[in-house]
Amino acid sequence: MTGIGAQQRWALALGCSIGLLVVTDGNAAGLRINTDQMASMVAGDSGSFTIRVANDGPLALSDLRIRAPADIQINCAAATAAGRGFALGGELLSGDTATCQGRAVTPDTRPRSIGLTATARDSSGLAQVRHASFTSLGIRATPAQGAVVLMAGVIHGDSDSDGQLDAGENLNYHYTVLNLGSVALSALAVNDLAGSVSCPQTTLAVGANMVCNRVYTVTAGNASNGFVVNDVRVVGSDTMGLPVQGGDVVATLNLAGTASIRVFKSPLLLDDVDGSGFASVGDRLRYTFVLKNGNAQALSAVGLVEPDPTRIDTPIVCAASSLGGAPFAGNGTGALAANDVVLCNAEYTVRVSDENMGQALNLVEARANAQVAGPIIATGASAVVVPGGFLISVAKTVNLTDVFPGGTVIYTVTLSNPGTLPVANVTINDPLPAGVASFSWTCAGASCPHPSGVGAIVETIPSFPAGAQIIYTVTAIIADDPPGTVINIVSVTPPTVVNCLPDNRPPPCQSSVPINVVPLPNPVPAASTWSLMLLALTLSGLATLHFRRR
Repeated sequence: MTGIGAQQRWALALGCSIGLLVVTDGNAAGLRINTDQMASMVAGDSGSFTIRVANDGPLALSDLRIRAPADIQINCAAATAAGRGFALGGELLSGDTATCQGRAVTPDTRPRSIGLTATARDSSGLAQVRHASFTSLGIRATPAQGAVVLMAGVIHGDSDSDGQLDAGENLNYHYTVLNLGSVALSALAVNDLAGSVSCPQTTLAVGANMVCNRVYTVTAGNASNGFVVNDVRVVGSDTMGLPVQGGDVVATLNLAGTASIRVFKSPLLLDDVDGSGFASVGDRLRYTFVLKNGNAQALSAVGLVEPDPTRIDTPIVCAASSLGGAPFAGNGTGALAANDVVLCNAEYTVRVSDENMGQALNLVEARANAQVAGPIIATGASAVVVPGGFLISVAKTVNLTDVFPGGTVIYTVTLSNPGTLPVANVTINDPLPAGVASFSWTCAGASCPHPSGVGAIVETIPSFPAGAQIIYTVTAIIADDPPGTVINIVSVTPPTVVNCLPDNRPPPCQSSVPINVVPLPNPVPAASTWSLMLLALTLSGLATLHFRRR
């Protein structure tokens, strides 16, 4: 990248799946554009764009914010390029870069101009403002996803230090509730074994978290059993009105010690490349790993390991600070105090092998050294459903294989979805072939865009349900001077990746049928009455001449 001007403070670099980037700032000394990002803007159609905010000046920047149109959602990585913790409204040190993702909340295929404004204040008090805009040629948004995660921790208030659960002693529960989806959450409520839990709020913005606490008093029955098992759950709603829920189970045992590490993995469909609305081949997943010190002993050398490296495509990167605000040195070297949490991320692109299994599996191992207990370990797993490939079948038949010029034939086009998922925006194209003078057609089936029409078939089914079928019946008039063979081809083109049956070919799905044109027979000339009389007289004269000669 190359800079513009000498007084560089920081840069806002933006790349979009489709569009042209234009920087508009009267004092654009600090703005730089990554040409690799510009190339990717034209190459893809993921519906998201990347924003990189860089501090090229000698002073730290604070209160850094990015403002965008109301329908553009911006989420930033929890760590900067230098591994420091970052969130919008926070600080960006000299020479460091923060990366954010922008995404349209709703699909929009129309060209539009999108403007962004980044603001910050350097340590000398000088305000910084930079603008960037780009023209989008159509953004298709990845589906909004609501996701809530609850991680529990517990510290035994062992008043007599005997390691036993004695009646009257307290169990101090610590619940970390996180919004790890792409939309805001509301109406959040937490309940555990003792009933409703009081939390500081009932809403969470994207990426936000809160802590709920409960003090539970050990009963005589608990003491007799020697353990307490707590099932804690959170429920709520996302901005689409859909329910979200999460939960955890934490057990406290006699003589179990005071060291614990817990890990939870939350997958998110980060880039729905084909716009199918489902995780499918080529789509990008983001795994968020929630690591929690679930007990009293401080932990060091906290880290995550993926046993099968092929299940992630990027290194596991942890935030530079914990949710409690403590520095975290990095994956494998960080430390966590009691009940503290750190978030880590990795990405993965769905493979054909995942589709064949019907799911993208992932397992992670969390390891740490406890202050007294020594090495401890925990595991977390996730499974993202990858439905079988989308399927389309199209077949064309005709009632006659031989026809005279000017004749009539009946074509039948049968389109079906034999798969288990609906296919969106299926386009049927059946043009008039050479040698056909006209088409008129009817369509039968619940998914027909129109019941009838005249001329070539150019139709789009907004959503073709699994198991659905439609049948076009086409009446075609052959031209008076057609070629010797008339070949009619129907094409079906869905925008997503499908298999065309029965041959499992990629789209467009096609079917064709030929017709032989039989030439009309040469007609026998019809003689008039006078011609027949003249012929009769001629034959009679010839007969008389014959007899005279004898």
